[in-house]
Amino acid sequence: MKKPLVENLFGKIMGRLLKGQAKKVVKLLQADPELARLAKETGEASEKLKKALHKAEKSNKEKMKKLGI
Repeated sequence: MKKPLVENLFGKIMGRLLKGQAKKVVKLLQADPELARLAKETGEASEKLKKALHKAEKSNKEKMKKLGI
């Protein structure tokens, strides 16, 4: 495959994963179990990151409120 084609495909896959559409990507990659497993793990990691960022934002707001800022 040509390099730009591979990069474009990879970019679209990662974009979907980061948008929370890991299930769709896993369906598309079922022909290759390793890629499907990695896509699922990436989706789970993305969800954990979103939760951690939300928790940190909430904590930061509470700290700022206590400081009166």
